[in-house]
This record gives sequence, structure tokens and C-alpha cells, in this order.
Amino acid sequence: MEDHLSQFRTDREQAAKLQDPNANLCAFANNDAAGRPYVRTLVLREVEGKLAVFLNKSSPKWNQNLSNVALCVYLDCLKVQYRLLATTQPIPEELVAQSWQFRPEPPKRMDWFYEEHSQSSVIQSREHLLKKLDESSFHNQPPKTVSGLFLNVDEIERLDLNQANGIHDRRRYRKTNEWQEETLVP
Repeated sequence: MEDHLSQFRTDREQAAKLQDPNANLCAFANNDAAGRPYVRTLVLREVEGKLAVFLNKSSPKWNQNLSNVALCVYLDCLKVQYRLLATTQPIPEELVAQSWQFRPEPPKRMDWFYEEHSQSSVIQSREHLLKKLDESSFHNQPPKTVSGLFLNVDEIERLDLNQANGIHDRRRYRKTNEWQEETLVP
């Protein structure tokens, strides 16, 4: 497979056209400093032709090991699962600021709210959260805690569950010097 991400992009585009609610989401996994695994759902974006995720530095995940990550994308409408292994590199601040402008207002407000209340910190109640959020300041530029990571994928596994004979098609693409395709037992 020459362009290892072409099928992934095509499948995500098709899923988006079919209004699959998972088309732009991924399960994002990494390990904390003690080696414990953590998984969370994030929006998976493309920035300048590269896969990317955006995070807030106030989140505990920012202090976890983010250099090597795993992602899982399940496109229900296609019955296709992708698992990706990637290394990361920071997205330049100016590019983060440009991308931030496209966020809906509620996440922008939350980014500013995190300046005073760290993400994942304990708060009195949901009602208290909403009240404090309404009272908080909001600006049209991102706070300094907004950040992002480019994902440099070096392994992709595609599992196609939608086979007429019921036997799943499972393939792995690994990058050594060049991309190598392997067929796996499902």
C-alpha cells in the first residue's frame, strides 16, 4: 500500500457522508507515568494533510506519556475498525490558534474555563459548573493552554467485518523503511 492512510481517509469520508456519528472520533490511548493505560474519546482531525488531535494543557492527560499513542476508530456504518500506532509531535502554536477558530462556541468557552478550573478537577455539581461557565470570561483567541499533536502513524491495522462469507478481512500496514502489508488471521 503506497499511501498507507488513503483507505483510512476514504473510509472516514464515506462514513461522514453516511452520517456515521463516529466518523470524526477516535479512542485515544496512552500510558501515564506509572505505566497504567488511559483511553478517552477525542475528535480526530486533519491539519495540513496530517492526522491531529487537540488537547488542553490543563488536562491530566497532558502530563501523561504522549510520545507513543494508539488510536481505535470504528466506523459502524461500514463495519470497519482501524487501529493505529503513532508517535506524536506538537502542532505549532500559530496553527493551533488558526484551527481553534473553527471550534464551536461551547468548547471554546470550556477552553477559557480551564484557565481557572483545570480539566478533570472536581466541581460541586453540574449545575454549579454551568453557572460558573456562564459567569466566566470568554475571548475570541485561544488561551495558552490549548495545544495539539500531529500523529505520525507507523502502523495501521484494518479489520473489515462486512464480508459476505462471514470471515473478517484483517490487514496490517507497518512502516520500516517502506510500508509493508501483511494479512492477519482475524
